This record gives sequence, structure tokens and C-alpha cells, in this order.
Amino acid sequence: MHDAKTHDYFDNFTPYYNPKRFNFALDYLNNVANEKQILLDIGCGDGATLYLIREKTPLKKIAGLDISRSYLEKAKELTGCDTIHGSILNEKELQNHWGRFDYCVLGSVLHHLIGNNRKKSFIYAQTALQNAAQLLKPGGNLIVFEPTHGPSIVMALIFWIKKIVGGFVDRRVELSARWANIGQPVVSYYTPPTLFIDISRIENNQ
Repeated sequence: MHDAKTHDYFDNFTPYYNPKRFNFALDYLNNVANEKQILLDIGCGDGATLYLIREKTPLKKIAGLDISRSYLEKAKELTGCDTIHGSILNEKELQNHWGRFDYCVLGSVLHHLIGNNRKKSFIYAQTALQNAAQLLKPGGNLIVFEPTHGPSIVMALIFWIKKIVGGFVDRRVELSARWANIGQPVVSYYTPPTLFIDISRIENNQ
């Protein structure tokens, strides 16, 4: 389930994500969280989101999960967080942590879970949501923020263009703006309705 090309891409290229995208969650955490609770950032990267949470909410017990050891080292250096090396898709790597966290964050992770086709990618995203829910204590909170685009047919076309080009080019090929690229990493974006349906299935199963 590890996508080696995506893994290598993020290991060697750290994208910049505007921290303002997480303000809605900071407002929520400031209303409900306390310093005794613990939060896990799934796909924590270099720890930028964890740093924001530690500095701007009551939460001080924080942890990061990532498939990249180098990212986990950066996150720990930046925030002092606990680290878990593994994939949100791999139950065996996560079972020791079932029911451990009050909050789990999935930030811009789902569209990077890539299968051989769009259907398989969506199954991976569903698995990620299910495993994230397993990591929560009873009554815990799953915080998801994910870029959504449409229409679906255009997102499918982008997926296949990047998938095909990625078979020949093992790097990001920028066309104009920072986000306009082909090649790696391959992404499988949700439309707002499909993302809502997947998250609703998780809520209905709890």
C-alpha cells in the first residue's frame, strides 16, 4: 500500500501549505480541547501543522504519524512530538495505538492515497478514514481538511494524465503556477459530494 513514488517525492520535496487553511480547526480545538488530551496528526510531514496546534491551542500532548522517517525527525525537532512510523493504510502498524487519541487530524492526505485507478484510490481513502476512527478514544474527534475540485470527469482526467506521465517522468513537471504540474505526485481529488459521502459512511459506522 506504500506508493513508492509519492513517498520519494515528499521525502525530497517539502511543499508549502498556507497555515490559514487550518484556522477553522484551531477555532474548534480552542473551544473543546484541554491540555490533558492528545492529538495525532496523520501524515504530519515536517510538523508545521503540529507546531501550529501546540502554539495556538491548549493541546500540548501531540504526536505525528508518517511513512517518511526523515519527516518524522523534522517534526520531532520542530515540536518535540511523539512519532509513529507507519502508514494510515496499514492496520498492523497501527493496532498498538487503537483508541489512544482524543483527536486525529487528516490534512490533505486522502488525495495522495493512490491506487491503480480512481476506484482503488477511493477505497484507500475510505480505509484511511476507518483506521483514523479506530485510533480515536470513544467520543474522540476526527478532523479532516481536504482540497476538493470538480467536475468529477475533469478530476478523473487529471488523475490519468498524471498517472501516465508519471510512468515516464519521476519528478514534478511544473507548467505555470506552483499547483499546475504534471507527473509526480499523482493525485486523486475528490469532489465535495464524494468526500461528504465517504466521511458520512464513517460517521454512520461509529
